[in-house]
Amino acid sequence: MNSDTPLLAAGSFIVLECFGVKGQVKVKAVFNHTITYRGSLAKMGFDFHVLGITKEIRLQLGITFGDNVNVELMQDTETRQVEIPNDVQKYLDSNPEKAAFFHKLSFTHRKEYMRWIESSKKEETRQRRLEEFIDRMHSI
Repeated sequence: MNSDTPLLAAGSFIVLECFGVKGQVKVKAVFNHTITYRGSLAKMGFDFHVLGITKEIRLQLGITFGDNVNVELMQDTETRQVEIPNDVQKYLDSNPEKAAFFHKLSFTHRKEYMRWIESSKKEETRQRRLEEFIDRMHSI
């Protein structure tokens, strides 16, 4: 499905017609023929489906709110896996209960935790974030 109009203008009937479901749909999106993104179409309380664009993608595309963007959508049926750094994996391996909880988190939450840890520019920041991650897993 291609659209040069904002996705918010698309009605939920289009999602049903294109993907055969009324609820959330995991999709791969290509914005302006350049940026690929894996996300979900979801109603989020509206009568229509929404696909959010992250700030990072908006910056890469040089767009802001209200700008038109070309969006190509296809249903995403691939398994979504999160790359887990070795130090985090060692912690999860030694804490099966916490690992089970972590793996029950949504793909997005697991991805964001790992992105948060991995995006550290300084080793001290990474260690602090890893410790915070461990503390959060312990408080569960």
